[in-house]
Amino acid sequence: MNKRIILIIIIIIFIVILGLAGYYVYNIYLIKPAVNTNLAIINMPSELNINSNSGEVNQNINSAGSQPAINVSKDDKSKIQLLAVIFGQNYGSYSNQTNLTNFDEIYSFMGATMKNWVQTTYKGEIMKQHPQNVYYAIQTKVLNMQITKLDEAKNTASVMLKTQRQEFVESPDKVRVYNQDLLLNLVKVNDNWIVDSAYWQ
Repeated sequence: MNKRIILIIIIIIFIVILGLAGYYVYNIYLIKPAVNTNLAIINMPSELNINSNSGEVNQNINSAGSQPAINVSKDDKSKIQLLAVIFGQNYGSYSNQTNLTNFDEIYSFMGATMKNWVQTTYKGEIMKQHPQNVYYAIQTKVLNMQITKLDEAKNTASVMLKTQRQEFVESPDKVRVYNQDLLLNLVKVNDNWIVDSAYWQ
């Protein structure tokens, strides 16, 4: 084998190694938190505690069961529960390295006003607070939910989610875990529930 062929083989091997190393670095540092948005196969957390209670939104939702139950149709309850979990986990999980593409997955679950606010204001605020030159990602898991208000005449509902959030700053190895509540206000449009507004508590 002449020297030229050996040199070409060495260069090819070197390029392959560089490619594999680049792929590894991309997946470690730039990949967004994995969130399952497939409605057909989403797995509810096994520890998820779902309650339907009436009255005003209660900041301490550990008191679930102390209030009379809301009379929610089985179909509406299922739709609200599924929407709240999918929306809450996607709304609260993103990375500044992926241009906040997580929001693209849930625009169809938002009312027009909220969608416009997320697109024109909220995403900009996140990127201003966490510019791309410093790695930042956050992943959110819903642990508990409560349907706190339901007005069948107005087709509106409120849901309080208890979530656990993992925040990664500078590196996927630097993580801070904390709990945070998320209040969702829903409206029913054409027999489907959508999120009209969302507030981190």
